Amino acid sequence: MKQYHRLLTPTLVISCCAIWLFIQGRIYAHTADDAFISLVYAKNLSNGDGLVFNLGERVEGYTNFLWILLLTIPHLILLDATLFAELMGFCATVGTLATTFLLSLKITPKRPILYHFIPSILLAANGAFSYWTFSGMETALFTFLVSMGVYHHVRVIASSKPSLLPSLFWGLASITRPEGILLFILTTAHYLLHLKKQRKISFFTIIKWILPFSSLVVPHFIFRFLYYESFLPNTYFAKNTPWYVAIEFGLSYTSQFLVEYGLWGMGIITPTFLLFVSSEKKNGAYIALIIWVYYAYVISVGGDVLGAHRFFVPIFPMLYLSFQEGIYRLLHLLPWKNENLKEKPDIIPTFCLLLITGAITYVTHSLPQKSLLATRDFSIHHNAKLKDLATYINQLDSSTNLVVATGAIGIPKYFTDARIIDLIGLTDSTIARHSQTSTDLSSPSILRKHNTPYVLSNAPDLIFFVTGTKPQTVAEKSLFLSEEFRRGYYISHFRNGFKAFVQNTSYKPKKLKKIHNEPGFVDYYINGLNALNRNDTTAVIKYFKKCISVAPPDFSYPYSHLGALFFYKKQIDKAKNYFLQAINIDPYNVHSHSYLALINMTQNTNLDGSIRLVEKAITLSPESHFARFVYGLCLMSVQRLDDAIDQLKKSIELKGPNMQRAMVFIGQAYFQKGEYEQARYAWESVLKINPELTVPKKFLELLPNSKNN
Repeated sequence: MKQYHRLLTPTLVISCCAIWLFIQGRIYAHTADDAFISLVYAKNLSNGDGLVFNLGERVEGYTNFLWILLLTIPHLILLDATLFAELMGFCATVGTLATTFLLSLKITPKRPILYHFIPSILLAANGAFSYWTFSGMETALFTFLVSMGVYHHVRVIASSKPSLLPSLFWGLASITRPEGILLFILTTAHYLLHLKKQRKISFFTIIKWILPFSSLVVPHFIFRFLYYESFLPNTYFAKNTPWYVAIEFGLSYTSQFLVEYGLWGMGIITPTFLLFVSSEKKNGAYIALIIWVYYAYVISVGGDVLGAHRFFVPIFPMLYLSFQEGIYRLLHLLPWKNENLKEKPDIIPTFCLLLITGAITYVTHSLPQKSLLATRDFSIHHNAKLKDLATYINQLDSSTNLVVATGAIGIPKYFTDARIIDLIGLTDSTIARHSQTSTDLSSPSILRKHNTPYVLSNAPDLIFFVTGTKPQTVAEKSLFLSEEFRRGYYISHFRNGFKAFVQNTSYKPKKLKKIHNEPGFVDYYINGLNALNRNDTTAVIKYFKKCISVAPPDFSYPYSHLGALFFYKKQIDKAKNYFLQAINIDPYNVHSHSYLALINMTQNTNLDGSIRLVEKAITLSPESHFARFVYGLCLMSVQRLDDAIDQLKKSIELKGPNMQRAMVFIGQAYFQKGEYEQARYAWESVLKINPELTVPKKFLELLPNSKNN
């Protein structure tokens, strides 16, 4: 019974922490695109196609071997793999909550029980911890294995009894994430120092310590070399960058973490408190060392390209142990007897303990919440675009033979049979190991490997940017410097407003391929697009004109954007001139054809020519919402009303900014046909969507026997 009561309170507290974490985690829950990379490898392995991303291409584009092996389970037994990954993540996280509590007990066993709940409570309040729990990635599992490795090592040091468990858990951690090897080396050094002080060090002891770890890690390295012909994963080469660039990105990444989760930098200092714990056994010093070395490691590799502080999640349990010790030391300085803290705290110190813990918990939960929600929303929007791309690929008859180049590869590959070329080289050894030299292109990302000639030599059918037509990474920007890309690909528009660069099959690349030697035009183009997004007309004109002044003569996009700008400013002559220039430069400029058709139609000049222009746009881009909308208007102008209605309905189906206007014009077409009830239905339908529209209200008044009469 006594044992039951001893377990009851911790069980209830950890259960409450798990429930809180689950509720918070579901707010952020979504499967990251990078998780689908692992799922692709797992699916191919379970199908008997090998541990590959693209069939027949042996490239180790992952660093989470154990996680991928676990993800083969749902594929083998036909379960939802993303749900299975989330479930494993949550189970691992609950395990981390419990292990952190046990670790606290082991390090400071004489403290009151309330102190030992602090790290687990802070973990449950941590949004980043819950964010990555349900991401479908290996972060939660790795964090659990790290905490188990630390816990069992501390047990060994405290008891001085050898055990295989620390080495075993560090081995499992190391085949889950490569950082596990670094942490095992630190743990081994600490263990050897302990054995030396105990005068128990021997060759047999060292072998016994290393054996479980080696039995997992060494076979993995052997497999890696035999299967992929390299001891290092391809991602190492893809992410390898000059040290000064890595340090710059790493410091920025770490400083943001310290602001949001390190109490404005205190997370660097609080491990110092652990140096005073277990002064004889030095367990506190061991945990402090792990925290500081991990900071240095994250800085040295340049942080992470993903948001929400993923790289720091594995040290959260240790960091919160240092917070716990900091709280204890703070209360230790206050004017009451020290022994009260060591045994059973009275009301005043208990109240202070709860107050300080509550304040840190509130800051941990609330301060980063806005940033985490923004990261989640961006990721969900990012995934939605990739799913639209996958849907489009699967609609094509040649989807199995399709080649797609993109920088976001997980979702398109998992949901299609297309061959995916990773523009930044994570799953492509040629790009990762044979990157082009610097082209003086700026980049907001540390991932700068690129090889444009190689990408284009594979003749991808589609080249897709998550940011639409705006290049962001060096790999995307570098494409714009290539004449083969500018002339051999054009922007096509698809449903839901997503766009991609489609291969111009009529273009025959020259033997001598030119690279434009003035890369600044790409940044001017990007700045112009950014100005468009914030409706800064002056900046739009400035940047696109600068772009035109230094861009190669075959770059038509700034002309079409300026044309659209002046069109909506009702400066039609200027707009028409820019659209004509765009078409003269690039006969495959879809938007310019559509806008010119619209201008000619509204000016009632050359209506047949307008139809030919927009029909060419539709031939180039069959799923363009805007082209279908303009086509419908042009057909109405020549009284082809049934065809016009079909095209306007198609534009609504494809979704876009002109959906409501299309519904109004459908009503007009039915009205001209004398089908008044159909017209009424169209206008009433659009008013249900937007009751503020005045045009359909006026049209409804014109109907015979109108309800408005």
